[in-house]
Amino acid sequence: GSSTRPSSTAAPISAPRTFDPGTVYALETPSLERDWRALYAGYERLRDVDVTAQSGTSRLLRDPTATPDRFLARANQELAELVGVLDGTHRHHGGRADILLESSQVGYWLCLAALTARYTYEEWQPDRVLLAAWQGTPSTRDEVVGTRAELWGALVRLGTLLAQAGVHPAEPAARDLASLKERLADMDGQPT
Repeated sequence: GSSTRPSSTAAPISAPRTFDPGTVYALETPSLERDWRALYAGYERLRDVDVTAQSGTSRLLRDPTATPDRFLARANQELAELVGVLDGTHRHHGGRADILLESSQVGYWLCLAALTARYTYEEWQPDRVLLAAWQGTPSTRDEVVGTRAELWGALVRLGTLLAQAGVHPAEPAARDLASLKERLADMDGQPT
């Protein structure tokens, strides 16, 4: 007996495929929201608990002179470096590693800007904005102004650049979360 089905039972193709189901259904990545929420909570902890002796991020977040604009400026610098990686004018290690590095740095500075502005996760929902931009359907929020609008603009740019690079936004988030968990465990003196 053959393990393949006879061709007579296969459904006929009536029209060319208009989308790739693997791509479309992979867009609903629960890990993206889970990882961004966990990252944000980890950075909140570094802001709210004084571990400045062990953490540069804690020092940045607890600095009374820190402003969202300062961190947004850094995020925009990293976005420019990501553009450079994609067009071949900026290089650290090369290829995908550089895309992940620069996109991670953008996410880091955006989290710090949002935390300094005292936004809750729900007030800026980075996972949703990133995913919509990555899908090519960024939402417009005309009523949003100021820091939140700048955060969303940078997230849209990041999602668009990740789409150009063929990197799902869940990938740098998972990478960053693993690194943050390791650093937090080291501060707590616990194994990861």
